[in-house]
Amino acid sequence: MTSADQIIPAGDLRRFAISVLSHAKMPTDVAARTAGYLVDADLQGIHTHGTDLLPSYHTGLTNGSLDPAARPEVIHSHGAVSIVDGHNGLGYETSRIAMDAALEAARTHGVGVASAKNSNHFGIAGHWTRQAVDAGMIGFTTTNGPPVTGPWGGRETLFSNNPLSWGIPTIDQPSIIFDIACTSAARGKIRLAAQNGEEIPLGWALDADGLPTTDPGAALNGLLLPFGGHKGSGLAVVDEILAGALSGSRTLTDVPAVTMSSQGFHPAWLIGHFFMAFDLAAFGPREEVLKRIDAVVERIRNSAPAPGFDRVMVPGEGGANRMQDRLTGGIPMSGASVGKLDELAARLGIDPPWGETA
Repeated sequence: MTSADQIIPAGDLRRFAISVLSHAKMPTDVAARTAGYLVDADLQGIHTHGTDLLPSYHTGLTNGSLDPAARPEVIHSHGAVSIVDGHNGLGYETSRIAMDAALEAARTHGVGVASAKNSNHFGIAGHWTRQAVDAGMIGFTTTNGPPVTGPWGGRETLFSNNPLSWGIPTIDQPSIIFDIACTSAARGKIRLAAQNGEEIPLGWALDADGLPTTDPGAALNGLLLPFGGHKGSGLAVVDEILAGALSGSRTLTDVPAVTMSSQGFHPAWLIGHFFMAFDLAAFGPREEVLKRIDAVVERIRNSAPAPGFDRVMVPGEGGANRMQDRLTGGIPMSGASVGKLDELAARLGIDPPWGETA
C-alpha cells in the first residue's frame, strides 16, 4: 500500500527523530541536537538531508558501523588551529564542536580553523556556517565522503561531491548561507528521485557505461557530473584536500563506496571536515563592517529581476522563507518518505508523527 503525503508539525517530527536516535542508544542531549538539525533541513525543504535519513542512520548506529555513544573532542590545538576527533559518531556533534573551536580561536586571533577526522555524514553544510553567522562571524565549511564522481577529463570515480558552504552575517538584510555540492546535483536529490519514482534532468549523471541518463537508479550506479565542468571538479579536489588530507582522514577511494542509498544504512566512512571562522571585528569596527555587508546585500536584492523571476534573492533566502512558512504551516513530506518513516516507527514500536493528509 502506498503511503499518502503528509503535513507534519515540526515539533512532532523532532520528537519522533529524538525517539529514533535515543532508541539507537545515542545520548539524550546529542539525540536532541541531531534531531534538530534533521528537522531544520526539512524545514528548509532540503529533504535529502532531513528525517528521511533516519532509517539509514538508525541501522548504522545499531549494527556496529557507527558509535552511537561517541563524544567528539578537541585533541590538539596550535595557535588558531584545532583538530577534533569524531570517534566514529555521526558528524553532527563533531561539526558543532569543531565550529565552536574555530569560533573561539577567531575571537582571539581574528580567524580560526578546525579540522575534524574519524567522522561521518554531517548533514547540510549550511548547518555549520549558520552556527558561525549566529555567533556574528563569517563561516566556511567543507567535507569529503564516499566517491561518486571523478576528476574532469577522467572516467574513474575517485571522490565525493564534496559540498561547501559560506555563511555571512548581516544586520537588517537576510543572512547569506551559500551551500552547494560540487556536482550538478547532490546525490541525495538523485536518491530521493529514485525513491519517488521520478526522472532526473540530463546533465546530472552518467550510467555505469559512461552514458548520460535520466534514470536515477542508473545514476546511482554510475557517476555524478561536476557542475561547470572543470570548475566544479577543481573545487571538489581542493575540498578533498582541505577536509580529508589535512585532517588525516580517509580520502578518495579509501572512503567506502557504500552509500546510504545503496545499502540502506550508514557505514563507517571515517571522513574529515574542515571549518573556518572570521571575526568581523578584525576588519574594523563590527557595526561598520556589518553596514558595508548590508549595503551590498540590499543592492543585490533591489536589483532588477530577469523575466520569470518575481525578485532577486541572495543565497539562503529561499530556505529561510520556507522555514518560516513551515514552522507555522507544517512540513510537507512525500508519500515515499512517510512510508519509510512509518515502517521504521512500526519496527521500533514508536508512534509516527503524522498530522493531516496533504
